[in-house]
Amino acid sequence: MKYTTLVDLNFYLKHLVDDEEQQRLLASTVTWKLFGPVLREHLDELERLSPSLALEGKPLAQELRETDAEHDGCFRAVHHLLQAYQALPARLAGERGEQARALAQVLVPDAGLTRASYMDEAGEAQRRQARLQGHEALLAAFPVAGGDVGLWVEALNAAGARLATLLSERAQKNVDQLPKGEQGEAGVLRSKLVGALQRFREMLRLEFGQRDDLPPHAEQRVFQFLDEASERRATAAQRAAHKASPEG
Repeated sequence: MKYTTLVDLNFYLKHLVDDEEQQRLLASTVTWKLFGPVLREHLDELERLSPSLALEGKPLAQELRETDAEHDGCFRAVHHLLQAYQALPARLAGERGEQARALAQVLVPDAGLTRASYMDEAGEAQRRQARLQGHEALLAAFPVAGGDVGLWVEALNAAGARLATLLSERAQKNVDQLPKGEQGEAGVLRSKLVGALQRFREMLRLEFGQRDDLPPHAEQRVFQFLDEASERRATAAQRAAHKASPEG
């Protein structure tokens, strides 16, 4: 988590406490009983920070609007394609009607997502990517120009990931403009959050290792959101360092 920002941590904590699937998994653990209140308190601290740290502000507004338009266009395309198959009479749709219904629950369960905030759209892209595992055959059942509907879903998820990146970049620009005192407050909170999450993961891993009643890859399910954000940050930092080097 060397390069994660407060925005990344805010995304992750909201996902951890708001996502029903995560909460079903964590509620059965002793570790969550110990760390849940601590992490919720840190999330409250984060949201009490100045509006700049709460993701408000104007930087990258045009880039966000353009990426949001791409996200919404891809979302509507997937939604309408699957809706068309569901609307067909059964004698015409055959098994495709039920397949479309099942795939819609994986890809576009909330038809109102295009009216949600950038943050919510970015978070749903992460969850959608996780839900996609094992559904390759369903995607292949719906051909589109150039392949199958999976192409549209890839573009949708890529736009969601881009929204997350832009929001983090916006927040960092706002942080850089804060008075020194508030920058210090943000730095202290980030250190506390990272430390708490590292201890949480260590204890949860120990507990998962002693239980066989939990789903496979339980640790990955809990931390995938954070790990992907950390990986994106590390990659971006490496690229920046390479460009800044004399040989870059």
